[in-house]
Amino acid sequence: MTTKKAKRRQYGAFVRRVKDFIAVYKNSKLGMAGAIMLFLFIFFAIAAPLLTPYEPIKDTYLADSVAMPLWMIMVPEYKNAPRTTENKFNASDWTIDESSLNSNYFEVMQKNDRLIVQFPKVIDVLKENETHELMMVVNFDYPYDPPSTFNIKFELKTTIIGEADYAIDLFLKTPSGINYNFWNIEGMNQGNASIKAVIDSRDIPLKMRLGLDPLSNLAKTIFSEKGEYELVFKISSGQLNKGDECRLDFSKINLKILGEVHGLLGTDHVGSDIFSQLIYGTRISLLIGILAALLSISIGLLVGLIAGYYGSFVDETLMRIVDILLSIPGLALLMVLVTFLGKNIWNIILLLGILGWMGFARASRSQVLSLKERTFVEASRALGASNKRIMFRQILPNVMPLVFATLVLSIPGAILTESALSFLGLGDPRISSWGRILYNAYSFGGFSKLAWWWILPPGLAITILSLSFVFIGHALDEILNPRLRKR
Repeated sequence: MTTKKAKRRQYGAFVRRVKDFIAVYKNSKLGMAGAIMLFLFIFFAIAAPLLTPYEPIKDTYLADSVAMPLWMIMVPEYKNAPRTTENKFNASDWTIDESSLNSNYFEVMQKNDRLIVQFPKVIDVLKENETHELMMVVNFDYPYDPPSTFNIKFELKTTIIGEADYAIDLFLKTPSGINYNFWNIEGMNQGNASIKAVIDSRDIPLKMRLGLDPLSNLAKTIFSEKGEYELVFKISSGQLNKGDECRLDFSKINLKILGEVHGLLGTDHVGSDIFSQLIYGTRISLLIGILAALLSISIGLLVGLIAGYYGSFVDETLMRIVDILLSIPGLALLMVLVTFLGKNIWNIILLLGILGWMGFARASRSQVLSLKERTFVEASRALGASNKRIMFRQILPNVMPLVFATLVLSIPGAILTESALSFLGLGDPRISSWGRILYNAYSFGGFSKLAWWWILPPGLAITILSLSFVFIGHALDEILNPRLRKR
């Protein structure tokens, strides 16, 4: 019963101390500002999947490379800037052009959004040296300025019984009536085949096929008009023998025109959403900063406790090791070790922790040197307490205010160091961090193109997050350090 009452009293005393701390902390303007900023970053880290629908690494070519933010269309100059438009044409979207030659030769079907063309439809229609053509058309509108990039993707499966002499062409017809033949396949085929067609406007052979300059912009040439465009499949068949059949199975045809404006913060060099990278990068910065700081403070605290308490040879040896490590350029050593161990986030956290404890080891040692001469330590030693108990039950609690303040102030250093490593190309390439965003901007034209939406947000995020921890650290130092509080 007595033990339960003692525990209740201890719990009550702890709760009162926490309430008193919160009441004092609320009076610190810098501390409250830092706490609010940190809370926002923690919210972004937790709610990242809800704030953006895109994966920062996997989702590419959402728009053209280095696309501007979507809200830039409010500027008159960019009012009609091309937006990303993606048309996925199902089987039901296609119509048969009535001008097709002997279209009754073909049977057009649909199955699960797949377009199926089979011929000959009826054996009796076979005539010698007769041409058979089927024209299938789908229309779409394009109301923006000319884009820089587009692509068309679909899959074609052929099933042939006997032999079939056929040809397939894919055209794009502009509002002014100009036809561009993008793709064709022809010849005598036997058996079954599966073809994945990818038509990319940046493809030099495609430009040469259309008679254009290899360095020209095909997308700007074709989509130079606003209005209704036509996508046309032309299927031609020569003479088939009796018993020959051909079945053409088209998947959903995907026409994607990449825009030059996208999202809140535009896109990077591969068309990935920068806002998504920024939001998900909050997780990486907080993870690296907190874990690396915890590791370095733990090592520094342990070394400081041992050196300060035991003194003499132990103290001298540990402090000389600290001096040696402090004399080594930290960033240069980190670069060498990351290159040797591998660009992995856990390696970076481990190295930041192992190479960042020396300063706190000195600070905690000086605190322990003072505390071990206090009366309560002498009393514990007189009562027969072991060295371990004195260090961790008597001295450590009195060092904790310094630990908390230094821990919070160490996090910005870890965040900035990781950002520097990533900016130098030594960060983990499998994750999206703020330093990695800046590295990509520097390496792939963000700075030369003055793409401020790619450069400023990660830099501001690093600065604001670091400031939030600095503000909180100074507030904690004032509250927990009696000398600062009196001042």
